[in-house]
Amino acid sequence: MIIKNLNKKLFGIIISLTLISSTIIPAYASNEFEPTLRCQVTLESENGTKYLVDAYKLPTTRSADDEDSSSITFVYSLDKDNMTLLTRAMSIDEWDDSEGVNGYITIDFDSRKEDGITEYLLENVSGGWRVDDGSISLSDRFVAYTCQDIQDLYQTDWKEPTKNTFDYDTNFTDYAYEVNAGVLGACSSVNLNRGSSSTWQLIVECNYFDNNILDIVGGLLPEK
Repeated sequence: MIIKNLNKKLFGIIISLTLISSTIIPAYASNEFEPTLRCQVTLESENGTKYLVDAYKLPTTRSADDEDSSSITFVYSLDKDNMTLLTRAMSIDEWDDSEGVNGYITIDFDSRKEDGITEYLLENVSGGWRVDDGSISLSDRFVAYTCQDIQDLYQTDWKEPTKNTFDYDTNFTDYAYEVNAGVLGACSSVNLNRGSSSTWQLIVECNYFDNNILDIVGGLLPEK
């Protein structure tokens, strides 16, 4: 799927964040705390039925050569034991109770102290989807990631994988910290097609700071 006018949309979002964030830049408190990576997975039909899917964090790994580097992985599976119905658009519109689709996403980042403030650099984003149900096909794969604060608003990129796995070095060079416009994270999106009967959009979003990556790239996601 060709995404049109991405740069124009992203520019408008970035300018809005700049105007909001530049009004006030609070100083870091002396009791600075380490952020926590959060992952949310949702599955929504073209009719509007929506599920929240449980995402499970695997033990964090750190490089033996660099204790400041971390790798965090979340896994998920689309079976009813791990899904909560949020909204139902139609009585017959529901996800089949099977384990036909599962996936994962991994975030690699580095941290450092600069003038007493901890900064973070998103280095790599990888992940994928596995389909064990022959009636389901995948389309419109999309991956986006960002590492930005008020000084580095343009460290955002997106890809359209052609396979069911992806692995992208970000090539970002500027570290970001969590204040106002600070966003560090990644998201993936893929459409699950059950033949010609229905289409469901699976969105995975991971955020290390309080701000949400979908506030940056949400308008770029392919349509269901």
